[in-house]
Amino acid sequence: MTLILYNLLITLFLLLYSPIHVIRLIMGSKYRESTLPRLGFQNYPKAEKARKTFLIHSVSVGETQVAGTLSAELKKMLSKQKKGKAFPRKKEGHTFRAH
Repeated sequence: MTLILYNLLITLFLLLYSPIHVIRLIMGSKYRESTLPRLGFQNYPKAEKARKTFLIHSVSVGETQVAGTLSAELKKMLSKQKKGKAFPRKKEGHTFRAH
């Protein structure tokens, strides 16, 4: 019973809010500019075929901080690989596997 009531309230809210959302999209450029990227309509930079490219996605602040550390480590590992050194198998207690 609770699930049915919840679904009805959500449906009612969406039906009542949809016209307001559409009007805000049409009238306000700031709102329009921020809504489409949130829905996934974004332009991503084109990857160069000659370089190894990684797309790292993060949502929360903690994930973004870890993504920064990860990208720095990937840069170090790739620069060592270019110099002829192989990927390290173990580093600071963690095991890396090259696939």
